[in-house]
Amino acid sequence: MNRRLPLLFASLFLALPLVAQRLDLPTSKQLLGIVPGSPQRVNSLPASVAVSPDGRYLVTANIGFGTYESDYSQSLSVLEIATGKLADFPEPRTI
Repeated sequence: MNRRLPLLFASLFLALPLVAQRLDLPTSKQLLGIVPGSPQRVNSLPASVAVSPDGRYLVTANIGFGTYESDYSQSLSVLEIATGKLADFPEPRTI
């Protein structure tokens, strides 16, 4: 396992309370400003995460109802860790 991966997850969880700006709305909703760590959008309900043996890729299995962009299909999202490039691969048989 990549030794940097636990550090990556730890930094994500530690960065959560450090939200730059938060605007409380009268409807009990909140608008968040810039969030540290440059989070990226994945398909709905990423339920499990796996890292490739060489530590180059991180894959999430998205098992929710899907999004408009994925034609409401479940998918696998692949993140290239070095570049931060994210690709989503919807599975049409899960509609």
